[in-house]
Amino acid sequence: MQQVNATGFEERAQTAAQPPDYAAARRWLWRALVVLVVGAWAGTTWDQIWHTTVPFDGFWSPPHIVVYVTVAFVAFVFMGMLFHTPIRRAFGRGFDVKVLPFKVPGALFILGMGIVLLGFAGAVLDNLWHTAFGLNETGWSFPHAMIGWSLNLVAFGIIACRLAMTHVKPLPWTTTLLVGGLIASMLLGSLLGPIGSNRTPESVDFFFTYIPTLATQESAQNLFRIYETWNLNRTNPALLLLAPFAFGVILGWVRRLDGRWWMTLLMMCMVLMFDTGNQDLGNLIAQFIPELAREANWRALPVVLPTMLLLLLVRFRVSEGWAYALAGILFALMIFDIWDGTSAAWLLVFVAPPFILLGKRMGERLHHILSQPWTLQRVTPLVSAVVVIPAVTGLIDLVLRWMTA
Repeated sequence: MQQVNATGFEERAQTAAQPPDYAAARRWLWRALVVLVVGAWAGTTWDQIWHTTVPFDGFWSPPHIVVYVTVAFVAFVFMGMLFHTPIRRAFGRGFDVKVLPFKVPGALFILGMGIVLLGFAGAVLDNLWHTAFGLNETGWSFPHAMIGWSLNLVAFGIIACRLAMTHVKPLPWTTTLLVGGLIASMLLGSLLGPIGSNRTPESVDFFFTYIPTLATQESAQNLFRIYETWNLNRTNPALLLLAPFAFGVILGWVRRLDGRWWMTLLMMCMVLMFDTGNQDLGNLIAQFIPELAREANWRALPVVLPTMLLLLLVRFRVSEGWAYALAGILFALMIFDIWDGTSAAWLLVFVAPPFILLGKRMGERLHHILSQPWTLQRVTPLVSAVVVIPAVTGLIDLVLRWMTA
């Protein structure tokens, strides 16, 4: 008993000697976020342009180098926050990690695992895949999906770290809006995969037929055949189920992050903004290729009106279950009207309610983990999902690849 008391006294004495440095923790956290957003956006945008102008000649292209230099810098910042005691203590309660001599705050653990998994998925798995198959890799492949979910985990870690300090400095509404909208948009892309990123068969055909660099690379044409054979774009009826689920996840998380109705609406407007295609470029291309004149080639997922319906129904004391179900039906109907509008797939609209309700539950669970990441058992499902989900989609990718002539 005396030894336990002595140990506890020693820990309290150390904490008093090195109190949490909340101001420094916030500064370094936002530096990591800014570098991650700017570097990842610049690198991935450049990478898309690079692949349409330069034939694939290896994994370590200049855009990839920019992305992984960004990851290395964020990792460096993370190590500084982890091993600097006053900053580490600013991120709240933690748990033992075998290789470290101190308790690691759960929020920092999420961030660190995101960085580790991102590095492994990119520099190892994606490197091996591109070396073997070139550009023949859908968004559902194990490496690509794991890169996307690892980026999500890094973003989750950053917001969890900031939530751990709200008792000292509450989140300003501007920060909540920007970070919440960004994470919601990232989640949407990861949950929908190529069915969400490819808008129509015509837009996919344009890239692989009219852009010379892609038209002359066999690996790119193999990828196009997979997209074409299995209709992996927003006209696929599966979108009527995947999108309500993703919409429910986003709404469930956003409404727990900030329950004010106007903040929910503003964050969904940010999702709409990030998902909108380049309308001006689409109109220019449509002058030469009439097939691309359809509105479906640049429209975003119609997330705002269903959100308004949900908020209005809740305001009039309709139960959340019914409010989400009706919002899900409206969301699916609007998706059908934009990207299909002709087939019997509209019947799937009435299957949307259970999918949006399941998504809502998952989104609320996500917020619970990020706001209270106090034990290893609590954060393990979130970290594991970054490997499990890509493994499932990767299996789908391999099956589609095998079945495509």
